[in-house]
Amino acid sequence: MNFSLKKIFTFKTLLIVGIIACLCCIIPFSKNLIVTIMEKFVLHRELRDIQKWDDILVHSMSFFAFIGAFWFFFWYTAKGKIIGYNIFKTFSDTFKTEKTVKYLLIAAGIFLFAYYSLIRANYEYADDIRRVYAGHKAWVGWSRYISETLAVFLHTNFFINDITPITQFVAIAVLAITSYLLAFIVTEGKITLISVIASTCAGMTPYFLANFSYKYDCPYMAMSLLFGILPFLFTEKRIEYIFVSIMSLLLVCTSYQAANSIYIIMAIFTAYKMWLKGKSTKEITVYALISIGCYIAALVFFRLFLMNQFASSSYERGTAIGAGLNTFQLILRNYKDYFLSVTINYGNFWIRFFTLVSVVLFVISGVLTRNNRKIWSTLLMTFIVLFAMFSLSFGAYLALAEPLIDFRTFLGFDIIISLLSIFHVCSLADFTKAKKISYTVAVCLVYGLVVEAVIYGNFVEKQKYYEEFRFSILAEDLSRIVDFNQKNSIYIGGWTGRTDKARMETKNYKFQGGSVSPVLTQYLIKDYNMDFEFLSECTLEELEYFPELKKQLTDLPVIIDTYYHKICGKDNQYFVYLKYPMINE
Repeated sequence: MNFSLKKIFTFKTLLIVGIIACLCCIIPFSKNLIVTIMEKFVLHRELRDIQKWDDILVHSMSFFAFIGAFWFFFWYTAKGKIIGYNIFKTFSDTFKTEKTVKYLLIAAGIFLFAYYSLIRANYEYADDIRRVYAGHKAWVGWSRYISETLAVFLHTNFFINDITPITQFVAIAVLAITSYLLAFIVTEGKITLISVIASTCAGMTPYFLANFSYKYDCPYMAMSLLFGILPFLFTEKRIEYIFVSIMSLLLVCTSYQAANSIYIIMAIFTAYKMWLKGKSTKEITVYALISIGCYIAALVFFRLFLMNQFASSSYERGTAIGAGLNTFQLILRNYKDYFLSVTINYGNFWIRFFTLVSVVLFVISGVLTRNNRKIWSTLLMTFIVLFAMFSLSFGAYLALAEPLIDFRTFLGFDIIISLLSIFHVCSLADFTKAKKISYTVAVCLVYGLVVEAVIYGNFVEKQKYYEEFRFSILAEDLSRIVDFNQKNSIYIGGWTGRTDKARMETKNYKFQGGSVSPVLTQYLIKDYNMDFEFLSECTLEELEYFPELKKQLTDLPVIIDTYYHKICGKDNQYFVYLKYPMINE
């Protein structure tokens, strides 16, 4: 059998398998059979929400059908082969510079040095708790099919196992590649050591620390950064740019959706560089329209065919498009909340100062590198670009009814910091005095980010020991009053707070640490260790939304009241209130 016949046979085989799989997802009998197999042999329990998993199954097949369509185009059509070859060649040529390996190792070394203390802490952060104790990935429910699929290969199992630090090392490798490519794109192939150093900002901002804290998610969050910048290797090749833009955006949406803003930031920056080079208005407009079209097409396709939607469930949080509010009011509200969160929580004085200087140097770089542009028009355009990049750095989340405004979703802002640094170090390289200032600022900013990452890792380690202490004394008290031979319902409120050993860290840095404390305690106490029926994550304040439950719990007689917690209970129902001891300075 020759090569062509093998390709035809392979295609027909896969097509038949795909059709059968799709039919299985449609026919009720086969769907029920799949559910039964999942319950008995995979999950070892009944599915809690059949409709939800039915939705997941259909959209998962849509995702694989999309992958199959692209594969067929690039592998079996003459036009696809040409485009595929051009994409592959451009990407591979990017790594053929003399110092590629050296730059990749330097970038990886910076990230490893920054995150070593966090890796050493070996801390289960938020969702990590569920995964380490239950083994379920749960990414497919959020339409993150890439994360779900790659995790199977990374963990060599359909269930999650604790393979620390492999996941963090993979994330560091991906971040190193991302930094290299970002530097390559901005410098247009004239990559230097200082540009690589400056590019590492994207993976070390105070906000990306939250992303890296997720031991099991961090490789795929890092990949979303990589997918977001890939299209901009092909800006000189229109057809390839369109294909890679759509594919990359869909990869972003199926790995970590918050990274969708990266494409917007990169497109604005690329248009700005075209303007500085003296490109015509028509050329820039065409590029802008193509980029906008690709962005909208990819997100609409994802929304209609790939995104799981579960009415009246927690999955709607952060995914539902705004309704009932004026669009402008909605965006304005979200932008206000985002702006306040970004500006208030961004690093210490050192990081803020050198970031501000980077902004000034970026403006100066634009003025000095303008091509037959008037100085005042250049200044105006530069400020417009800065405003546009920052305003749109939250991406499509601005249009959501209840967007998740959290550190880990600020990936667009992370990229901005890196772009500013790379641009001014490469633009001012030909100006002796400005070069020294530019290089110094870039190195100082990177050093400040490394220091904060190290401090954060040490903070997390201290927090871990404190929470283990709090859990141990709570478990001891519960063991004396709870009858483990019966079915118990335990509700928990309050939070442990931060350890007093980390008071200096929390004074100088806006760590998101306190929010992980109750989550850790809550998930550890849940049925994984003590076979409790139910565990609420409500604080006493949040119980105001459940007046009947609040009255029921607060009316329970007090059994134990200590410095760290209070336990109320009666008739196998218990309410634990975690106290936050305040340290008097």
